[in-house]
Amino acid sequence: MGEMCSIGAGPLCLTVLVPEAATSLSRQHLDGGFPGGFPDLVEQLAGINAQTPRAPYVAVWTRMGDYDRALLDEVFTSNRLVRANVMRGTIHALTPRQYAMWWPALQPTLRRVVDGFCKGFTARVDVQHLVDEAVNVLDARGALGRRELGAELAGSFPDSTSQELGFAARLLAPIVQTGDSVNWNGNRPTYVPFESVTDLKLCAAAEGRRDLARSFAAAFGVNNPADFAYWSGMTVREARQEQSTLDEAIAGDRAVAVPRKAYVLPEFDNLFFAQKQAVPFTPADAKKRLIFGAAEMKGCIIMDQRVVGEWRRQRGGDRPDLTYWEPESLQMRAEWRRFAGWYEGT
Repeated sequence: MGEMCSIGAGPLCLTVLVPEAATSLSRQHLDGGFPGGFPDLVEQLAGINAQTPRAPYVAVWTRMGDYDRALLDEVFTSNRLVRANVMRGTIHALTPRQYAMWWPALQPTLRRVVDGFCKGFTARVDVQHLVDEAVNVLDARGALGRRELGAELAGSFPDSTSQELGFAARLLAPIVQTGDSVNWNGNRPTYVPFESVTDLKLCAAAEGRRDLARSFAAAFGVNNPADFAYWSGMTVREARQEQSTLDEAIAGDRAVAVPRKAYVLPEFDNLFFAQKQAVPFTPADAKKRLIFGAAEMKGCIIMDQRVVGEWRRQRGGDRPDLTYWEPESLQMRAEWRRFAGWYEGT
């Protein structure tokens, strides 16, 4: 559990969208032509938000172009990518290497998330006991959903409800979604211990924090601790401890032009969480309209650094419905048709 790990940094490049925002299209491979495999892409993106089942599939399509969705299904099934609650306590698709590094580093963050939803939970529950019990139950029973896991744990923790225990275990215990519950259609997630799907061991928290900071800066071209804290869920004080790592990760970069037509982003794409104050896209309220001010999560279509429309999956169907925020252009229309055709499987 405390074994030390190390990682090398990959190639770096930087594109500045607007003067006040260092978020990088080139670092996020939004030129649509990433040449490597799915795990390679996820490493370079510092994980992919997976709050909705199809979000990783769309995020990959935008950065790689057309691909067979069954191929990404197989990568999840074989656990070459895993889904788990990490940054900000939200679900992300990660490589096993990233999870082994980042989950220990984010323990203070995950405890705060649990206490935010389950008041005083970590003060009245022995967290290490919960972690041990959750792993033991899953080892003995096999994969379980959140409700079933919480019910199994309830007998050992009479001061907490099964709902609280299922929620907390998902964040505080080193468990990940099973590969067969991760696919395009979004089966009900079930969980297994991380170490049952990989030979990797969890790394020391200090090493994990450095790797998390290095990965964040390399993926977004941002070395501000406040932005690193916003993206990761750390406190700013925690994030400031990694200032030298953030600086080193983008040292010597230069801005480069990225020729790019309109492109589509999924719900909650991490590009919207790379900076807290700067506005990487116009209109300035795009994040609020798409995420925080929305009744449900929405994807978007972007052109020339502007969010020009929002989309969501058609209720009861398999089509993406687009609502334009401004008059459509030929480029916008062509990109949307290309995306919709792939999304619908035609």
